[in-house]
Amino acid sequence: FRFTVKNTENVAQNLLLEVAYAPLDRIDFFQSDTSGTWLHQVGGDQFPLSQRKHKNRYMVFDVHVPGGKTVTCFVRVQSKSSIQIPLNLWQPEAFHLNNYENQFAHGVFYGIMVIMVFYNFFLFISIRDRTNIYYIITLIFGTNVIAFFQGYSYYYLYPEHPEWGELFAALSGPLFIVASVWLTRSFLMLRIFSHSFDDTATTEIYTN
Repeated sequence: FRFTVKNTENVAQNLLLEVAYAPLDRIDFFQSDTSGTWLHQVGGDQFPLSQRKHKNRYMVFDVHVPGGKTVTCFVRVQSKSSIQIPLNLWQPEAFHLNNYENQFAHGVFYGIMVIMVFYNFFLFISIRDRTNIYYIITLIFGTNVIAFFQGYSYYYLYPEHPEWGELFAALSGPLFIVASVWLTRSFLMLRIFSHSFDDTATTEIYTN
């Protein structure tokens, strides 16, 4: 991907380029400078967090644009997963403010998920309904799928062991689907009210 950044002011601008999609294996960022050479930065979820200059769940690169100049940038992406390249160019202050607001909103969401897990656990202790256990498992795996795509799994669970990311990606989605099917069977009591649907759901799980 190629784009240019033009600085219409006489003062140099130090900007931040955010690649707002976490599960990308390797991202190479190239920027031309005034001498005609290319500056190279590299990152991705295949590299430990400690190697990132900007400790963020997304990859963030420095973009320096001299006053009154235009720089050319290239972004090369290599990944085993789907490739999405949402690029955001930020002033540093605006980037940190936006990051803070997003972290707060996401913290509220994950906090609600944790509360729901504990609430259903205590509910299971009280009424001994197996549906609550299936609901807890579905919540855990579903939340992990969201955290994987938002970069929080990498950032908080295995920042120095990026190879674990492939294991999380391979297991979280299928386990969430299986748990959702078991939750649906239990909640709708298909074993009692519809043997045909119950058998179909079970067959599809083992077939897939």
